Amino acid sequence: MATDTELTHLIKDRILYFMKARDLSFKDLSELSGVSEVGIRNWFPKKNYIPTIPALEKIIQALEIYPYALFCNDEDVMPVSSEDKELLKKIGQLSNKQRAAISELLDNMIDPNDAP
Repeated sequence: MATDTELTHLIKDRILYFMKARDLSFKDLSELSGVSEVGIRNWFPKKNYIPTIPALEKIIQALEIYPYALFCNDEDVMPVSSEDKELLKKIGQLSNKQRAAISELLDNMIDPNDAP
C-alpha cells in the first residue's frame, strides 16, 4: 500500500473541507458520487488508501467544485477579502435551490453596464 504524499494529504483534507462545508456524511458523498462509502472511508486516517483519478472525478462532480479546488487553497487561486470569505462560507451552506435564488437576485441587482 502506498503512503500519503503531501499532495494526497492536501486532496484528502480538501475533500473533508468541502464535505463539512456542505454538511455531507461519507454516506451522502457516496450516494452523490457513486463511489462506495467504504472506499471513501478507506482514504482517511486508519486505512490511508489513495483515491484513484476516476474516483476523484466522481467526487469533484458530486461536490460541484472545480478540479483545482482539491489541489490548492482558495487563496492560492484568487485572493479574497475576509468579508468575501464570510459571504462565500454562507453561500456554501445553502442548498442548490437557495443558491439559484441568490444568483437570480444578484443578476437582477447588477447592471451589466457597471461591469469592470
